[in-house]
Amino acid sequence: MTDIQFDEATHTYTVDGKEIPGVTDILKTLGLSKDYTGIDPFYRDRGKAFHLAAEYYFKGTLDESTLDTVIVPYFDDFRKWLLLNPSIFMSGVEKVFYSKEFNFCGTVDLITPNSIIDYKCSKSHDPVAELQGALYKVLVEENMTLCLPFSV
Repeated sequence: MTDIQFDEATHTYTVDGKEIPGVTDILKTLGLSKDYTGIDPFYRDRGKAFHLAAEYYFKGTLDESTLDTVIVPYFDDFRKWLLLNPSIFMSGVEKVFYSKEFNFCGTVDLITPNSIIDYKCSKSHDPVAELQGALYKVLVEENMTLCLPFSV
């Protein structure tokens, strides 16, 4: 069995003890990602906080009274989206994957039987997110078998 580890502090993946590039690293190396070095850490932290809130929500451990007021509007919109899509059931939340075929890793925010969802807390769409999603699709297709629910 392959041992996949993700170090949140350094945002690095290791597979069986060997460092492997992640989706973010690949997009950065190709010069496709924006350079976020000069961006206020507030925005990075806001995204991380929302990701944690969503993860805890799906795991049933979120105490909404602990949400920072900055996160509340994002979380409220997220919950409205979930209410508009009541048939969604989760196949995976914050799943770390490794592609043996292409030798890269990534963490997918939310997987449903017919969608791969990556949360964004920005005002505008970054087209690189489409490439990010395509790489996540490779990871999910290589590592998961999804079954769509149906009725007879």
